[in-house]
Amino acid sequence: DPVVAPLFTIEPVASLPSSDTTPDALMITSANAVRHGAEMIRQYPHLPIYAVGPATKRALAGLTDQMIHLAPSGDGQSLIALAKSHHIHHLLHLCGAEVRPLDPMGIQIDRRIVYRAAPAPQLGAPLIAAWPSLDLILLHSPRSSALLDQLVTSQGLARSHITAIAISAATAAAAAPSPPSPAAPIKPAKKTVLGKTGFWLAPTLTTSGPLATEVNAVGALNITCFL
Repeated sequence: DPVVAPLFTIEPVASLPSSDTTPDALMITSANAVRHGAEMIRQYPHLPIYAVGPATKRALAGLTDQMIHLAPSGDGQSLIALAKSHHIHHLLHLCGAEVRPLDPMGIQIDRRIVYRAAPAPQLGAPLIAAWPSLDLILLHSPRSSALLDQLVTSQGLARSHITAIAISAATAAAAAPSPPSPAAPIKPAKKTVLGKTGFWLAPTLTTSGPLATEVNAVGALNITCFL
């Protein structure tokens, strides 16, 4: 069975009061922002909401009946482009402490940090126990990749028996020591547990031994997921 090992703990952050100027719409780029920004969302019951994906929309479902627009490509940049096409000039962005830089495309974007992801000080006992038998690690974000590399090194764990694949090229690159090796795109023959058909090898997470260039059946391997 897969071992699920979150590397971060989500913590609420007391946000500053909203500005005196009412935004045209709300921008929400994670379900955690909904959970920890609910009070602020309730302050704007009549504004449309621009949400990054289905998980964020589901989190909003029990909170509000406001109109929700989803990002065409499931990312923050396409969400801003959609808002621009709707002639939105001012967005209030509820988000976490770590935000990827985005092109505002001429829109005024006021950010309110409502949560933070606190990194784990070390890998947990269940993961340490399973580590010798792991075949494959799925990396879900650049931040988790970098933290995993740091903790594996500090705790002196062997890596040569594990293949690491990442949800994006940026996530793969974040696990790399300096100088980084390029991430190699791979395409599993079957749709994987994440519903994706393309991943990237993170070769620098493995210190020795050959790496597979294609993963045929993720379900046949002992996987660790980092969320």
